[in-house]
Amino acid sequence: MARHGTSVETLADAVISVRTMQEIMDFQNDVFSEESVESFLRSRLIIQLLCDHYVALSKGKATGAVSIGADIVDVVDDAVTEAKHVCDANMGVAPEVVIQPTESISGDFVPPPIIRSWLHHAIVEVSKNAMTSNIEQWNGQHDMTKDSLPPE
Repeated sequence: MARHGTSVETLADAVISVRTMQEIMDFQNDVFSEESVESFLRSRLIIQLLCDHYVALSKGKATGAVSIGADIVDVVDDAVTEAKHVCDANMGVAPEVVIQPTESISGDFVPPPIIRSWLHHAIVEVSKNAMTSNIEQWNGQHDMTKDSLPPE
């Protein structure tokens, strides 16, 4: 998979280049239409899921890439921890994040099947954006230290 790791970035560069050329040359045929880019990205996600699923099944995981009965709080905690590391590396500080699972879930609750890697990725991205926004807003108002930032 490593040799295909930059294909999304390469596609983005190609779309930007073509659209820039179209503006300069007043050329209206959109080679990289929204539909074709979305189709490419959707296909890439499905292929990645099938590969992950196959590898997980071949390693003996009964449900493959789909997690059944996964601890959602554990996924959120892992993702937030990763986002904090990225935020700290890029901004020099990361706010504390407090995760409070609700107590309203009854004993009959069955967690939904999830694709753990996709949920993890989505939470990392949302958390990084929230942390960056929090730091940028707080930075203009106070002396910024880890202890002075409000929790997320």
